[in-house]
Amino acid sequence: MANETMGLLGTAFGTVLGLLALVILVAAFFIWIGAKMALIRKSSFARAILAAVACGTASFILSGMLLMFPVVGPILGQVIGIMLSLFIIKVVFDTSLGKAFLAWIFHVFAVIIAYVVCLLTFGGALLVLFE
Repeated sequence: MANETMGLLGTAFGTVLGLLALVILVAAFFIWIGAKMALIRKSSFARAILAAVACGTASFILSGMLLMFPVVGPILGQVIGIMLSLFIIKVVFDTSLGKAFLAWIFHVFAVIIAYVVCLLTFGGALLVLFE
């Protein structure tokens, strides 16, 4: 019984880590495309990965901090999160706010796609896991 539980937890943990890596790579890919389209000089895939990780981490921490404010927290979190993501992309790529905004727009598409892929993947994994 204990071995089965550990195997189940290990599988779930591995699935979550795999999905996290997938989200980061998809987000980085779209940020990189946005940076290339914005003609940002320092647009590399490594910088895009750094921007994706930094934006995701900052959003996660911000969301956690704003959970204390149930009514205004989500709205305030969205506004601050957008400004924070723009600032992160601007700093990571060492570019102007306008070019960072274009790269951020692609980041938004990436996040939407990543969430859909993760929901489908994780949902499928849960269905298989609990059969």
